Amino acid sequence: MRVGRLVVAAVALVVVPATARAEPTVFEGNNIPMVEWMENLAFDGLGGMWVSRISEARIVRYDVSGRETASVTVPGIGYASPSGIVRAPDGRLYVAVPWTPVHEAEIIRFDPRDANPVAEVFATGLGLLMANGLGVDDAGNLYVTDQAQSGITRIRADGTVDTAWTQASKGLFGPNGIEVHGDAIYIGVTLDMANPIYRVPIDRPQDFELYARLGYAPPFRALDDLTVAPDGALYIGAVTSPMSGNVFRIDPITRDATTVFSGGPVTSVRFAVEFGTATGDLFATTMSGDIVRIPV
Repeated sequence: MRVGRLVVAAVALVVVPATARAEPTVFEGNNIPMVEWMENLAFDGLGGMWVSRISEARIVRYDVSGRETASVTVPGIGYASPSGIVRAPDGRLYVAVPWTPVHEAEIIRFDPRDANPVAEVFATGLGLLMANGLGVDDAGNLYVTDQAQSGITRIRADGTVDTAWTQASKGLFGPNGIEVHGDAIYIGVTLDMANPIYRVPIDRPQDFELYARLGYAPPFRALDDLTVAPDGALYIGAVTSPMSGNVFRIDPITRDATTVFSGGPVTSVRFAVEFGTATGDLFATTMSGDIVRIPV
């Protein structure tokens, strides 16, 4: 196995303020915590927000009023829970599905422009276990993280794995949250008590570098999915318990972190695109079953 070369940037240990800066509202809620777990979300650019509901094996569409308007079931035999979801340049939505004893890890996709969208298997046989975060670049290449293994799996737009690129990223263990931005990929690591975030150059994945470190936060803080704002700031969700969590903003210049939300355990964050009056606002999914709107 090729081991990547970690480039350590001059990143200081971040002290995170404990107070929130924004007044959030519950966009969709009244669900049963843990049972109606919301794992990830993406906007289709057509006025819809699609959310992967991990405990129901389906991806649900909401309009700007919070009303459920469509639903797509994960295909296949047996229980399969959808995780990361992303809109690709072809307009379709791609979803990562983790391995289970009766379901191989795979990537599925569907077209939100269809009147009754149906998911199909796009890529399988990937050797993934905890397929979770999912990112996409401008060329349509997908990037899948796996919390249980090292590296990032790059899948070309035709569904084949870019083996050389994937192998070059193997020095990075246990990545989870992911966002492709410009010429780099940003990665959050869940199973690391120092709570690091890495920057991975797309053309040199072996040369990943430490971008920021949120530091130790007893008794527990698990970083989850992340996104990049138009101003270059990075926003990342975190779980501190089955009932609590935060959203942090990482300044693109100082790399310092501030807390912009404290509430339920946050699993993903995304900025609304073509979503009526909520366009530009930050939305977060939670393990407690709420979708939260955060006007940052």
